[in-house]
Amino acid sequence: METEASQHYRLIDFRRVEDKCAASKIEAIQRYILNQVRPGERVEVIVAKPDTWYTLTQLGDALGYQVLESRQEGGEYRILIEKII
Repeated sequence: METEASQHYRLIDFRRVEDKCAASKIEAIQRYILNQVRPGERVEVIVAKPDTWYTLTQLGDALGYQVLESRQEGGEYRILIEKII
């Protein structure tokens, strides 16, 4: 699920989590960010579904991170975030 990127941030692939219902997948991603990402740390989240991508780009303040970059690449969506709390 997770790899170290050459850009000095982790890549976190949540495409498999997206098989869950909408609330469960966002909850799983939120738990991961809260428990596994340190304040100030940057991670790139990879998701496959546009609704998950949209939700993650809109909920940064509520989930404790800032969206630094968001883009679509082929059939996946990437969100670079920095944990702020």
